[in-house]
Amino acid sequence: TLQYQTQVLSQDVDTAIGNPNISGISLWHFFDFKVDDPWEHNTHCDYIPNVNPPTCGYIDVNTSTASGRPGGLNHKGVLDYYRRPKPSFAIVAAKYKNVTTPSKESMW
Repeated sequence: TLQYQTQVLSQDVDTAIGNPNISGISLWHFFDFKVDDPWEHNTHCDYIPNVNPPTCGYIDVNTSTASGRPGGLNHKGVLDYYRRPKPSFAIVAAKYKNVTTPSKESMW
């Protein structure tokens, strides 16, 4: 859920900010995207020819298995498929906005 994603990322950022041995984190995915991998949850995307960025015209989701991705999307991003911010985006941005960087002298 969006709430769970926000909670997990918020805790990850708090851990990174609060630990002087961690210099930063990388979000697993910045935005949601279509999955085109027959081995990944039986999902396949037929791309529209000559369209960039690659865009799915049809998504085949095998609903006979419980592991099919809703709508053929990977939902791990902080922005949705249309690049609109999710709640987790605002939380992560706000936490990093308030971080101060120590001077070089205080690090050595």
